[in-house]
Amino acid sequence: MPDRNIVVFSGLPFSGKSWLLKKILQQEEFKDADVVRLDEVFHRLYPGRADNHVTKSEHVYKNEELRNDILRLLILGKASIVTEAVMLTREVHQGAFVELTKKASEYIKAIEAEYAQRDGFSIPEIPSSVNLKVILCFANAKTIEQRASNRSEARKKDLAPVNTLKGTWNAYRQFEFPDKTTYMPLYIDTSDESDEAENVRMIEILTFIIDNALDPILNKMRRMAAIRSHAILLPEIKALQ
Repeated sequence: MPDRNIVVFSGLPFSGKSWLLKKILQQEEFKDADVVRLDEVFHRLYPGRADNHVTKSEHVYKNEELRNDILRLLILGKASIVTEAVMLTREVHQGAFVELTKKASEYIKAIEAEYAQRDGFSIPEIPSSVNLKVILCFANAKTIEQRASNRSEARKKDLAPVNTLKGTWNAYRQFEFPDKTTYMPLYIDTSDESDEAENVRMIEILTFIIDNALDPILNKMRRMAAIRSHAILLPEIKALQ
């Protein structure tokens, strides 16, 4: 069996993760990828309900359903699963994806061994692996504010309160940047919305996913920039409450 990838576009509202997810799915390398969308899981579970009308435990279950959908596709043999998730906290959200990756790897290792025994082949010395690839999107404070301001009136009237900057408060106040001992995401700054910058980002993201290539110095600088942007926005969003 081939190795499998769980590709997660993460980041806070207005960070550009939805746009990057859309663009990556247009690439030849991901034409056959399966997509699991958190908002679709939400509407499947709680049709007609607003985000702030769902309890904390219901949100926890929603996140579990997202991961269960991903696990099901991996067990069925899908090679690339692409999803979008904020991944708010280290323990509850980020750690859960790490545990999902381990669980999927254990299942696939057992399945490969069982196939080999059934069909009379040798058990693979190196079993197929499941890799977690997280792209953490961010933008500078000015860009985030501009995107929130430009959000269409139709989106602002949507069921999700996070369609306005004011509505992002709960996400911003809870968000924790990943600890490098858990996993190392690729930090992507989406502030520059030019076509040239977008092309560069696509190349970098594809290289990270396919070849596991990551410039540690550049990534560290971007992480610091993301933390600065978050520190600027947090009191501004709090003042809107």
